[in-house]
Amino acid sequence: MRPPTELDRVPWDDLTHAYGPAGDVPELIRALYQGDEDATGEAIDELFGTIHHQGTVYRASAPAVPFVAHAVHHVPDRRVELLMLLATLADHDPEDAESPHWPTSPVAAVCAELCRVLPELLPCLRDPERAVRRAALRVVAAVADLLSAEFRTTAVSQIEPLYATDPVPAVRADALVVLNWFGRLLEPLESPLPEVRVAAALYRTGRSLTGPNRSRIRQASSSRYSLRLLGSMETAASLLPPQKCDPPCGPGITERPVRPRVREKAYGPGGVEYGVSLRSARIPRRRCPGPRRRRPRAGR
Repeated sequence: MRPPTELDRVPWDDLTHAYGPAGDVPELIRALYQGDEDATGEAIDELFGTIHHQGTVYRASAPAVPFVAHAVHHVPDRRVELLMLLATLADHDPEDAESPHWPTSPVAAVCAELCRVLPELLPCLRDPERAVRRAALRVVAAVADLLSAEFRTTAVSQIEPLYATDPVPAVRADALVVLNWFGRLLEPLESPLPEVRVAAALYRTGRSLTGPNRSRIRQASSSRYSLRLLGSMETAASLLPPQKCDPPCGPGITERPVRPRVREKAYGPGGVEYGVSLRSARIPRRRCPGPRRRRPRAGR
């Protein structure tokens, strides 16, 4: 990580972002520390639109990573957005890392910088705010395929407790997907938590696909892509066991099929979506067929 006092050591004018020379990046990063909510929000908005723009990163993106990572710890009110900025910057298809052009690409430089600062970001996995924990998981997921074997062991040891004991089902589902990317191959289709069941089903669906469809599953479970891009929810739902009706929904009806529903939520500045994906999908509690039961009123 690098504090803002070191911003002048980077030749920003020689680097470029989405709109040309990146000489304005130092002021945007300094604005994060001003304590002015409006100025901070505007700076984050500008960073989302300059060092990252419509899925593209630039030569100025990688040098900005250690400064943004420093701000994660020193601008706590904006921790979620800053973590999501880091995850979005490093988002890539793992197959791209095998390309001969990868080593010289801007996204490779971003991922290398994020891997260097990631050990100092892992404490965010234990943050009391669930949104921070989810964003931290996405940061880990963004570079999961590029981490060393030693650091993977460290990361897994901190993610496993989230999967096992976190009180928020969506956090558990996020942790499940990241652990699977690290080779754990967990598929708890019988989990009592709908979010975890859907995550497991879609992960299995993704493993059975090849080509572009597999890539889209991976992207949707990592960052800014939403489930509406997949077209595979019904396939995933078919893998899930039916839900039990207790008491029975009607004469002879003791089970009902699973029908997942996707809930999308706009997140962050610059139109970036908050990783709406298989882990945030929920199975609705639909009304079962059969006679309608009236809820008794209080005092009767």
